[in-house]
Amino acid sequence: MCTIDPSTQLILEYEKLLYKANFQYWVNNVAFTPRWWILLGLLVVPWIAWYSLVDKKRIVEMLVYGALMSGIILLIDEIGSELTLWAYPVKITPLFPHLMPLNYSLAPIIYMLLYQYFPKWKSFIIAAVITSTVLTLILLPLATRWSFLILLKWKYVYSTFIFIIAALISKLFIETVNTIENKSAT
Repeated sequence: MCTIDPSTQLILEYEKLLYKANFQYWVNNVAFTPRWWILLGLLVVPWIAWYSLVDKKRIVEMLVYGALMSGIILLIDEIGSELTLWAYPVKITPLFPHLMPLNYSLAPIIYMLLYQYFPKWKSFIIAAVITSTVLTLILLPLATRWSFLILLKWKYVYSTFIFIIAALISKLFIETVNTIENKSAT
C-alpha cells in the first residue's frame, strides 16, 4: 500500500466533506422536486424525438458525431465546473457537477440533427452558428432564470463559440474518418 503525503490527504478529506455536503443538499433540496423532474424529462424525451427523426441508415455515424459533441461539451463543462466558472444547483444526480440533459441529450441531439440535415459545409456552418447562438443566448439564460445554472465568472457568448467550434471539429473528424474508410474500401 502506498503512503499518502499530508497535502494529498488534506485534499481527500476536503473532497469527502464536499461530497457529503453536496449529497445532503441534493437529497434535501433537489431530488424529486419539479425542477428535478424537468431535468429528467429533458434527458429522456429528446432521445425519443431523435429516434423518430434520425436517418436509420446513418445511425452509427450520427451516434459517433453525437458522442464527439457530448465529449467535447462534457470536457469544457468539467473544466468550467472545476474552475468555478459556473455551477448547477439542480442536478439529476449528486455525483456529477454538470448539467446532464445539456451534455448527454439536448446539445448532442440538436447537433446530430444539424449534421444530418445540413450535409454541406456552408449550410452546416450557418446552421451551427444560428443554433449555437440560440442555445447560448436564449436557452442558457432561461436555464439561469429558472436556477438550473448559475454563472459565476462566465458570459453566455463564450459558450456560443465553444458550441460552434465543437460542432465543426466533430463534423471534420467524422468526414475525415468517412473519407479514410471510403478510400480503404476501394
